[in-house]
Amino acid sequence: FPTTIEYVKSETYRGPNGYLLEMVENELLATNLWTSGELRTKGLKIVTTIDQSVQQAAVESAEGLRSGALSDGAVPNERLRVSVVSVDPATGGIVALYGGPDYLADQKNTATFDKVQAGSTFKPFALVAGLQEGIGLSTRFDGNSPQRFPEWEGGTKDVRNFGRGNGQSFGQIDLVKATADSVNTVYAALNIKVGPENTARVATEAGITTPLTSVPSNVLGSDLVHPLDMTGAYATFAAQGVQRTPHILQVVENNDGTVAWQPDTAGRPVFAADVMADATYAMTQVVEQGSGKAQIARLGRPIAGKTGTSTDNKSAWFIGYVPQLATAVALSQQAQDGRGLDSIEAWGDYSQITGSSYPAVLWADYMGKVFANPRFAQVENFPPRANVGGRPTPTATATEEPTEAPPEEPEEPAQVQVPGGLVGRTEADATGVLQGAGLVASVRSEQSASVPAGRVIRAEPGEGSTVDSGATVTLVVSSGAPSPSPTPTPTQPPPAPTEEPPPGDGGGAGGGGGQAGAVPLPTQRP
Repeated sequence: FPTTIEYVKSETYRGPNGYLLEMVENELLATNLWTSGELRTKGLKIVTTIDQSVQQAAVESAEGLRSGALSDGAVPNERLRVSVVSVDPATGGIVALYGGPDYLADQKNTATFDKVQAGSTFKPFALVAGLQEGIGLSTRFDGNSPQRFPEWEGGTKDVRNFGRGNGQSFGQIDLVKATADSVNTVYAALNIKVGPENTARVATEAGITTPLTSVPSNVLGSDLVHPLDMTGAYATFAAQGVQRTPHILQVVENNDGTVAWQPDTAGRPVFAADVMADATYAMTQVVEQGSGKAQIARLGRPIAGKTGTSTDNKSAWFIGYVPQLATAVALSQQAQDGRGLDSIEAWGDYSQITGSSYPAVLWADYMGKVFANPRFAQVENFPPRANVGGRPTPTATATEEPTEAPPEEPEEPAQVQVPGGLVGRTEADATGVLQGAGLVASVRSEQSASVPAGRVIRAEPGEGSTVDSGATVTLVVSSGAPSPSPTPTPTQPPPAPTEEPPPGDGGGAGGGGGQAGAVPLPTQRP
């Protein structure tokens, strides 16, 4: 018999991009339109959602964490698992994904294969469940530590806040403070009040695909989740409650330039806009005054997010978003035997690895580069706090006799900016971006020789213009190049010229353009 030849994966898959190529292949095969062999022979042109410059920034920052560049030379344990994922809330497109340093060395994608405890990044799902029931942000709970609840393991186990000994006590606090400081005892009480099954429901509706429990402790992130799912769930918050499944394919074209397949990016509304506005407001306080302030606030723009640390520090997270992008950073440490997770060994300036340590450091380093990218440089504000369940009660400061309240001034409509990055997007993508900014999209077609059919030529008013919230923005979409005018057929031979035609006169023959040859998938990098 012939000598056995060991199968070796193509060098095309070497490095971090190998994870992206595998995801592209898997999504293509999931359409059931092509076989694996046909993907390599049909000359398809595959356009991904990956933004090359943002992807490079993700790789640089993740590798910087591994090499010690983000920790003054101190390096983590070699078994540290690092995941970085960014998702466009307006489309669900994966803009960047770091699933490991080398696909050929380890084919388990940290973003899509790994399942780790969510820790406190799960708390916003309970917050949304409470807001849906009218439990407003001003509702106050006992934030002292420790506490016991009859519904929590029969009242036999303490619930403690983070901190030495029995944990830090906060007294009576509202849900904004409880979110900013990630107060476990408050969220335990909230989860019991709304029902843990509703917290699990909200998580699933937001985009979590792994099985979830319906026990009170699920609010502290005891369930296992994929980092990509958590990014998609927070992208749902950023999109004002419209859920879109994260995907890596933007369009597949045949070798003649026609569209063979395109994902549905319309999304489905799962949460009310006022609920999202209040949840987002509470999560901005994590950055402005809470556990994410030290690292994230220095980026100098409105950011909503949540730190997360699981039991025994077996996972640590920071997930944050701006209106244009949601990004998750997740750390874990593989056990020596490769069959489980160890507590993450501390390194550098931190005595333990929590969400506010290296996950926030990595997030800030990476997103600082992303915000320098013209596509994401424009600072966009979140919708104002909606005060679901009633307005906060003002603190009493005087005992004067009440006076007649002045007549209320009519409120000026909120102002928003027309988002940037619309030009060149597909009609569906650009529409989603406008919806995410609280604007209404109107579409008008126009012929263009330079912009492909179905892509946005310009927006009216233009990108960066200030308009009222809810205003209509017209997307001028290319219908393709104008057809050439037909040459009239002469009915009789033209008369012979009596003089030389002036320079430049006469008809020039036009040449037809052809499609560039598409490289088969394995050799075409996203």
